[in-house]
Amino acid sequence: MKKLLVAGAAFAALATSAVAADLPSRKAPVYAPVAAPVFTGWTGSYLGVNAGYSWFKNDKIAGLDMKGAEVGVRGGHDWQVAGPWVVGLLADAAYSWADGKDAALLLKSRSRWNLSADARVGYAVSPSMLAYALGGLSYRTFDYKVAGLKLNGVDDYGLGFNVGAGLEVKVAPNWSVYGEYRFNRLWVDTVIGNKSVNVHDAKIGVNYRFGAPAPVVAKY
Repeated sequence: MKKLLVAGAAFAALATSAVAADLPSRKAPVYAPVAAPVFTGWTGSYLGVNAGYSWFKNDKIAGLDMKGAEVGVRGGHDWQVAGPWVVGLLADAAYSWADGKDAALLLKSRSRWNLSADARVGYAVSPSMLAYALGGLSYRTFDYKVAGLKLNGVDDYGLGFNVGAGLEVKVAPNWSVYGEYRFNRLWVDTVIGNKSVNVHDAKIGVNYRFGAPAPVVAKY
């Protein structure tokens, strides 16, 4: 009788262990963390639009003190060449509303087209932020009138160079926004000889970047 009781108890213990093993665990589920998207790579071409403000300064030539807003388009290509370093080429074309006048001389001046071609060098402060410097050629058209008549002996364009700096930030896989400042030195042939004029540009813009990689998301 005792043997039967011992055997029954042992069988009951084994059965209980087997059932417990088949039951689902009551431990809390473990969720793997999901990493935030990281935008990588600056190599590729882009097109964009921008808006800004330009102001001219020259104390030696009447009528060359102008200022006004402008809107433009931009195109370029970047290469991420070594780690965070980026080099690129770009071109801008903008229409300007910069005007000026000298009431004493009845002189009115304006600059309507602003063209430039530049090279730039940038450093990726983070995968989505690029700080850069640039420099290149600048070209602007000019128009002068005295008492409503075109002023002869003055070029209708200025040619020179520009240098500047800016910050570009990726806000989506194919989109970036930027802010930029440029200093331009232009030379114009006037009735009193070839003179220079300083032009300052500040602009903000948005670029569409072609072939940008999709955000990198950690996999688990």
